[in-house]
Amino acid sequence: MDAALLEDIKGAGYWRVNLRPLSVLGEKLSIQKCRDTVSASSVQLRGWDYPHIQHGNDQYGGVENGDGFFESWTSFLNHREFWRMYQSGQFLHYASMWEDRDDSVDTARPFLSIVGTIYLFTEIVEFTSRLANGLQFKDGFAISIEAHHTRTRRLWVGPNRMPFFAPKTTAAENVAVNAKMTVDGAQSSQQVALAMCKEFFDRFGWNPADDQIQADQIRLLKQQF
Repeated sequence: MDAALLEDIKGAGYWRVNLRPLSVLGEKLSIQKCRDTVSASSVQLRGWDYPHIQHGNDQYGGVENGDGFFESWTSFLNHREFWRMYQSGQFLHYASMWEDRDDSVDTARPFLSIVGTIYLFTEIVEFTSRLANGLQFKDGFAISIEAHHTRTRRLWVGPNRMPFFAPKTTAAENVAVNAKMTVDGAQSSQQVALAMCKEFFDRFGWNPADDQIQADQIRLLKQQF
């Protein structure tokens, strides 16, 4: 991967997602298994999949077999991302915040879309669940989602919704939330994502009722946009 892409991603608001197996693998994955399992587990519920599956190498991105991992990268329009799946079972993903790349939104900056965040968290946890099942990781994964360059960034409700009376912002330069996704059925991926969203939004001083977040999750999962 071109190191300049990761530098570009980190130059503005970005997400860092890290999934770690909750138990040590008995046998490391093959590089091909890393590639195939991520591809099979990818979540495609809207116009852009999570994580994005790049097919081959072209002007917009590429794929590569590395020393102990398989990696993919993409730079297309507002999308800039890079991910690696390691033979240890760890998954690492960097993605730019589209809010810092899209000039068409008429609102004060820097901002973070509430609906976009709910969608992203729901996709991440659903992907984690699929990955755990695809790899037969009975103990599941530890999930870490980090938002970077968040200081003074405000939550944006989006168009056609009642705006906040006062801005919902954070003084934290970075905001991180963590959870566990197991395959024992104790919690669904939607429930885990809901809890992570609530913790994340609390850092901005916003504490919505569960059903507010769940309504957007359902719209995503049913693709009723």
